[in-house]
Amino acid sequence: MLAALIGGALAAVVAGAAAQSGAALGAPWSTPRALVASSQYAFSPALAVGEEGEAIAGWFGGTPPRIFAGTGRGGAVRVGKWTGATVVVDRGTVTGGFKLPVVLSRHGSDQPDGLHVALSGSGLAYAAWSEFPSGAWMVATAPRDGIFSTPRRLLPDGGQLVALAAGRAGAVLAVWSESPPLRLHQHASLDYARLGSGGQLGRTVVLSNLQGDDSAQIAVSVNDDGALVAAWVRGVGSPASVVRAVRCTATGRCTVTPSVESFHSAPFNVAATLADDGTAAVLSDVGTNSGVLAAASRNGGPFSLAQRLASTGDTPVATSDGTHGALTAFNGDTAYDPEWSLLPASGTRFAKARAVGDPNAIYSPVLAANLAGQFVIAWNDQGGTTTNPAYSSVAAATGTGQRLSRPAVIAPSDVAAQTIKTGIDGAGNAIVIWNKWVDNEPHGVFAAVHHP
Repeated sequence: MLAALIGGALAAVVAGAAAQSGAALGAPWSTPRALVASSQYAFSPALAVGEEGEAIAGWFGGTPPRIFAGTGRGGAVRVGKWTGATVVVDRGTVTGGFKLPVVLSRHGSDQPDGLHVALSGSGLAYAAWSEFPSGAWMVATAPRDGIFSTPRRLLPDGGQLVALAAGRAGAVLAVWSESPPLRLHQHASLDYARLGSGGQLGRTVVLSNLQGDDSAQIAVSVNDDGALVAAWVRGVGSPASVVRAVRCTATGRCTVTPSVESFHSAPFNVAATLADDGTAAVLSDVGTNSGVLAAASRNGGPFSLAQRLASTGDTPVATSDGTHGALTAFNGDTAYDPEWSLLPASGTRFAKARAVGDPNAIYSPVLAANLAGQFVIAWNDQGGTTTNPAYSSVAAATGTGQRLSRPAVIAPSDVAAQTIKTGIDGAGNAIVIWNKWVDNEPHGVFAAVHHP
């Protein structure tokens, strides 16, 4: 049945993609498997995949955040308050599957992006989440094949986690924004630190002071040496808004680029990536469907003049590709057909952007790449009979170099919007996870795998 649905949904997609994608790369995607049954509430899935094939998935479970009523003694109505979501993680490998889920907390916040997972190059697993109702960020860690530690406080008071960031084979860094109490008369700041094996913060490095008109969306990328690049918009809503980029060496010396040249065009969404050789790339759109700009830097030098990568499109995402390059994907033209482009191993200009070949795509794509330059792009597809934007299908394509496979629909319906996460290991085995949309709520966690 799944094969029939895939074939019907992809008839038009494949016809449009064949001319530029070439033959499909590798075997078809596996039949989706449930990490959590669709009868159970699950929300905000997170995923990390290591170069050696290890994987960790996480999600919020339990009950949705709402007041509930029941019957107490003597038939009296009892009203209870929501006390938080369960924070669940599950480890395994891309090729071997996941094991038994582990509950780390029963007081998670159940907020979008309120749960982060990461893997270090040595196989250490990290999970960080915000607690309910305090909002404090907690962290738990586990060695490869070991159990998770007792959760501990991760950030100082006023800290809000931006990312658990890691290269393909290096340490894990915590990046957070910090807003000290007003009585201290200190500026808000963007900080980061390496994490120890128990989740403890190492030396805190201040990336930049923050202003009231800085965007809440901050793009962060870390390479295997522990060097870092971050980018965000300063002057949100102002015609004078600019992209602000900060690069930090592995020793914690940071250089601020107040505005990336030619990004003075009302930038909105940003993306950033940093390769192992130090190549940095920053991308931004210039408003809804008004084009995507890109700038790159080699060997710690200045960023190139901004390249107009697309005259229409928005919401770029990016990741390092191999050890010298970068990969980006973004919403394409008004049909939202995703487009993708590679920054080659030399030079500072991305290749001409190409369409993935799915005119039914909606929302922003997600992507991942390994040190060999193999990559995966995944997105929501709405090519079925439904037009409800709350749910859709999962589609994906895999690639290497300038070759991209034909798009494939992995799960044909009822996929919760913007819950797709993807990863790829060093051998090119790709994985995608997502929630389903059941009874107007996200339910279940599902995974599908593609082998090269």
